[in-house]
Amino acid sequence: NKAVSFGIWASPSLPSSSPLVVGNRIVGNHYGIYGYVNYQEPAAEPLIAGNLIDANWCGIWLDHQANSYGGADAVIRNNTIVNNTTAGIKLRMHQSLPMINANIITGNGYGIEFNYISAFEARRARIWYNDLWGNTEDFYVGNDSADPRLVDLDGVQGNIVQDPQFADAANSDYGLVG
Repeated sequence: NKAVSFGIWASPSLPSSSPLVVGNRIVGNHYGIYGYVNYQEPAAEPLIAGNLIDANWCGIWLDHQANSYGGADAVIRNNTIVNNTTAGIKLRMHQSLPMINANIITGNGYGIEFNYISAFEARRARIWYNDLWGNTEDFYVGNDSADPRLVDLDGVQGNIVQDPQFADAANSDYGLVG
């Protein structure tokens, strides 16, 4: 199990830029999943579902150039995103509108990190029914000065802050008890 830079990379310049990333164990990489849209490329629309994303520098990083024709409009759902150093999910984008729902996001630096506040209201409407627990901060905006209350989605749109009660997290068993 040698660590690599990218667990999974999705970009429109690559074949299958909108892959299905389903049912994987992605552990010990720099980026667990990295979605990037380059200058003047169409959107990448990966489905990221049912994965364990554990102990990476960053769990999921979605990024795009400001002048791309589309963003990294991922659907991120039903994942267990744990113990990633900087962020469970990092959104470094200007126009992308990922859907983030029904994930367990715990023990990360930031649960969900936004680099820019642009289009935040539209993004915020697509983040629901997640459990964010034990992150340094659950929601964080990095490069813009934003009112912290604006980005606090704990208790909003079905997002909760509760211990997910893993079977044996100390031994990487992230099944749920009860």
